[in-house]
Amino acid sequence: MGWQLFASSRGEYIWRCDFYSDLQYSTINNFAEFGQPHNRLEQGFDKNLDASLDINREIIIEMSQREVMENGYGRKINPELFPAIRRFLSGSVKVPDGTHTFKDLLSKNIFVKGDNIVKTDLYTGALIDSGTISRGDAAYIHGTVAFALMSDTKFTVNGRNRTVSAEFGARHDNWDFE
Repeated sequence: MGWQLFASSRGEYIWRCDFYSDLQYSTINNFAEFGQPHNRLEQGFDKNLDASLDINREIIIEMSQREVMENGYGRKINPELFPAIRRFLSGSVKVPDGTHTFKDLLSKNIFVKGDNIVKTDLYTGALIDSGTISRGDAAYIHGTVAFALMSDTKFTVNGRNRTVSAEFGARHDNWDFE
């Protein structure tokens, strides 16, 4: 388990973890109670940190996109789950020949806002799995989650051939049930 503390200039505490499995049920409870990932009985507990920090406003927990997508709840997300990609590849939207971004096709009213997003949750497990932590821990910690196509995603039409070069990742999870 690896946690590093970085204090921001705005008075927030930014905690970075190395692995998706670093953030479990007990860890999130430690953040809520002690303002850090460790409790008083664990190695690494810092008695000098302010335990009254608000987990929703003053504590930021970061982990890499790679961890979330390879070892976390993003493991089973595939391109066809995104409405834009599904509609594009099925041919149900008319797109001129060439290579386009989502933003291009949105501005031409071919896609609508939200076609680049997949929203789901870890309560039911629909579309996703819990990754390298238990389903209960994943639901408790992350709850509702979302994924988005990145701006580098390209939609290409060449005659009758359609291809998508997709890059996608997890959206911000701030424990607000949205």
